Amino acid sequence: MRDQTMPIDLDRRAQPQQKRAENRIESILDATKNMLARMPVDDITTSAVAQEAGIPVGTVYRYFPNIYAVYSAIFARFNQDAIAVMMAEEAGRTGGWQDELAADLSGVTRLFQDQPAYRAVYLLTLTTRELTSVRETWNAQLAEHLARGWREGDDGFSGPDANIVARMVVEIFTAAQTQILRNWGDKATCDAIAKERIIALEGYLQNYLH
Repeated sequence: MRDQTMPIDLDRRAQPQQKRAENRIESILDATKNMLARMPVDDITTSAVAQEAGIPVGTVYRYFPNIYAVYSAIFARFNQDAIAVMMAEEAGRTGGWQDELAADLSGVTRLFQDQPAYRAVYLLTLTTRELTSVRETWNAQLAEHLARGWREGDDGFSGPDANIVARMVVEIFTAAQTQILRNWGDKATCDAIAKERIIALEGYLQNYLH
């Protein structure tokens, strides 16, 4: 068990300059994701990741100072995938904002379903101080993504501050998502929370979107 008062360095050490280096980083991330999908987080170490990836442990340390830096990189991939899902839904939108909202939430939930590693790392962001800051950064990015469109008049937005509304939406979303992930093995409970999440978000957003 690590000392929670000690800071963790999440900054990647060496940046890949060649394709081989990029492949090494991918192998580290893939190995870690595979392990997160099948074993407890507490059993995963940089040495175990190196063994899983079939590379020297020094190679892992060349790019990542510790296992938490690897988790941070995996969460960054989740961030990218989640935004991509939402942008794809927006591009193919045919209905109103309610339909887009439901599609966005379903898309993000599918990411967690298809990538067990994302679920594991997301839950880690609730208990590890430095990873919590990573999640908060993502929340801010997601809120900015929503607010940008509303500031430009998307969905007939009318309200005092698109930034505040977007931040509230993200807070509602993440609070419900946390409960879904904590109850992941109980489908009935997860479905009920997901349904209430839609009700809460639609009830809030109908004050500002038309």
